[in-house]
Amino acid sequence: MKYIQNEEPQPGPSRGRPRKKFAKLSKRSKRRRLARLSQVDDTAINTIINISNKSDRSLTPSNADEVLSLFIEAKLTKHQYLLIRTFVNKKTSSNILPSYQNIINAKKKCYPEMISISESKAEVELQSLLDHTASRIVASQKTVLDSVPVGLVNNLILIGTYGFDGSTGQIQF
Repeated sequence: MKYIQNEEPQPGPSRGRPRKKFAKLSKRSKRRRLARLSQVDDTAINTIINISNKSDRSLTPSNADEVLSLFIEAKLTKHQYLLIRTFVNKKTSSNILPSYQNIINAKKKCYPEMISISESKAEVELQSLLDHTASRIVASQKTVLDSVPVGLVNNLILIGTYGFDGSTGQIQF
């Protein structure tokens, strides 16, 4: 082997544990890092605290309609939902999931007016059903409709099909 004596050593890969970003640190590690930083620059601490607090607010409360969709899709019972809600809200220290009563109110908004239910039948006026369906579609697409320039769309037409038992009109035996 041939050695060159006057050559400086090349910097190798960094050793030790990789440094985490400040936002992903625990509260204790954040305090330690801020204490070291305060010895260098006091104004930097306020900036870092503000940025960190903004990233901690990424958890926003869920909409009752979104949770109703999850509730129905997962076929949850009231008891199961309340257990999940209690667990999640305790872990996040905030009310991310709405109360069960808010979900029931969101579910009631899904039903059209002029509905009558008896032991043997359920009836709803067709115009009431169409009005309700159109209003729910418009409400769910509000952000899209708000982005359309005013005056560009004058009329919206609802096109749909209907059936009484969910079949396509074919008789099955």
